[in-house]
Amino acid sequence: MVKKGSARLGSEMITIVQYLIDTAYFDEMKNLALGIGKHYVALDMVVRRIIERDFLGMGFSPYLMNLDRYTIIATLKEIPKSGEEFWRIVSSLPYNVWLRYVGIQHIPKKTFIITYLIPARGSIDSVMSILEKHPALDPKKGIEVYRFRHTFYTKPRRFSSYFNKGVLMTMSSAKNLIAKELEVREPVESTEFVRRRKDPIDLLDVIIMSYLEAKYLVTPVWTYRKIGALKFHEEVLEKHFKRHIKDRYYLGVYLKRPPNPEIVNTVLTAIISGRDAIGLAYRLSRTPYAAAFCDSGKRNKCFLQFFCREEDLAVITEILNTYNIDIEKYIFTFRRTGSPSFHDRRTLSFAAYDESSKRWFGLDEAVEMAPRIAPSIIKKYFKPERIPRELIPPWIREESK
Repeated sequence: MVKKGSARLGSEMITIVQYLIDTAYFDEMKNLALGIGKHYVALDMVVRRIIERDFLGMGFSPYLMNLDRYTIIATLKEIPKSGEEFWRIVSSLPYNVWLRYVGIQHIPKKTFIITYLIPARGSIDSVMSILEKHPALDPKKGIEVYRFRHTFYTKPRRFSSYFNKGVLMTMSSAKNLIAKELEVREPVESTEFVRRRKDPIDLLDVIIMSYLEAKYLVTPVWTYRKIGALKFHEEVLEKHFKRHIKDRYYLGVYLKRPPNPEIVNTVLTAIISGRDAIGLAYRLSRTPYAAAFCDSGKRNKCFLQFFCREEDLAVITEILNTYNIDIEKYIFTFRRTGSPSFHDRRTLSFAAYDESSKRWFGLDEAVEMAPRIAPSIIKKYFKPERIPRELIPPWIREESK
């Protein structure tokens, strides 16, 4: 529960957050102090508060590391009555090691969204053939599968403009600012379109990206010191990040969610297609309210996710109806009293990487090998008491209960 006023951001914090996003910052604190023009000790305190809020993330491109993202939309026969029931469904899903997200949405009722990251050389068909017979899913409703390979994280421009007294404005209040952003006519900027796809160079790269997806700690030294979960030191992390990761897979710092929790009670997902889909998705991601996954082809298609209030839905509909797109699907999740929330989010799976051949395991290979190798990887590279939940493979979570 957020206390009244406790979620407000001071002007210094807003300025620093904008700098971190604009520069895709991951470097020493002394360099950040020089860049912002702030005293080291005072900056250290503000950055720690930003980390504690946990609204910033580090984004890496599954596409560039030779993984394809598939989002599957199905319908459950029954809504689970508890978190334990939901977890049993999640644990029973096929190819569990490749899961990225599983969640139940409120409207349409019983909507079940599953996202997999699988090797580009693999096929989603084997996953689908099992899901079509899964006992928890309603076969009469059918199952839809979409491939969304490209990622537009929430990386707002002019971040400070969207705040009023330290609180991010709702989309309705920021309607004119959003309209100005959408009027910006520029090419879609994404390194995903120009870099070459390639499996990660080694296991440490996958471990580092997996951890930094879960916990953006601003400076490398904090990843292994008191607040960090990694066992290897700053020099090792910096070497791998700068030589292997930064110019291959890194997409920068982004907003995981709006920084003021009280302004969000709804997550709206819209699947759109058409000529304007990718450009619109990109420009919306330059506001603090939306993220997108897209795929280009004969008919561009995007999975748009808005973080908003329920009263903002009319604004979103108005925006989408202005463009040359088709709205294929709306899916809603509400945060209300008495309304259960069932979601399982995961980071990049280090247990799906074959250290000996320096590539991703095959689909079936990973299912066989991951339970064998994951415990030793965790023991060797992580502080178990500090490892984020999203990194812990599901079978290890079960054993630790």
